[in-house]
Amino acid sequence: MGAARESGGEGTEGGDGDDARAEARAAFGEATRALAEAVGGEDACEYTYAYAPVEAPTDKEEWARANAVWPCAIVAKDPRRLAEEEPPSEETVEYMRKWTASACARAFDAKRGECGNCVIIVDPVGDREVAQAMDESDEHPLRHAAVAAVDYAARVDLETFPEEERVQALIDARREEKIAEENASGDDKKRKRDAQVKGSTLTEIMGRPYLCTGYDAFMVREPCIMCAMALVHSRLKRVIFACPNAKTGALTGPSGVRRLHGVKSLNHHYFVYTFDIDENSLLAACREAS
Repeated sequence: MGAARESGGEGTEGGDGDDARAEARAAFGEATRALAEAVGGEDACEYTYAYAPVEAPTDKEEWARANAVWPCAIVAKDPRRLAEEEPPSEETVEYMRKWTASACARAFDAKRGECGNCVIIVDPVGDREVAQAMDESDEHPLRHAAVAAVDYAARVDLETFPEEERVQALIDARREEKIAEENASGDDKKRKRDAQVKGSTLTEIMGRPYLCTGYDAFMVREPCIMCAMALVHSRLKRVIFACPNAKTGALTGPSGVRRLHGVKSLNHHYFVYTFDIDENSLLAACREAS
């Protein structure tokens, strides 16, 4: 997507842009006169001219200009990455390849000759598998592989850190806080909300990292929007998959479309990597890895 520009063209003084602006102004003037007449004459309403960007801004400077006219979001120039990060080292690439191949191997159904989906959640610190899941949507429509894997990771978390009484105490404390918040000022509410969404705050409250904080998810296929959002809520560090999904994938779409991890307003963001394998190559890779 190109740089933000004003509607009517990119011309400057004396160029085609001025002609386009004049045409736009004339058309707008005609429309506003008709509107004024409909509501009781030109004295009954006020209007002004403003030029809005045709395309979404791709950097902070363009965003500042565009946001002065209409609230909007920055669209990263690279649709596959939200933030700048150092390219992975050869060791990290091998680590990613190993676990992605493992997910492909587990997803391959030799009897049917098909490759389904599998998600493996890994703790990169110890190169340790935390949980894995296949697609279970035949049992429940919401149990896609990623959602099921997060569920199993949560169960492991509860088994490792049993704390029913502590959790209930936190729930009771939160209920009291909500009652107090009803009488708090807008600024106080905002500060409280900002503090709650930070991973460090969750770690402090729970006495340990929250759910999948710092873990990686290895997938056969790019997750859908539902699964991508579940991975956001689980606080994963990285999402790695073998095959992009042009129809329902939520992470590799065009700028501004189907790129959930690029939504600035989310309270957590993970890095995304893909091996860009197409479906035909994926089947061969799954067969070879199994």
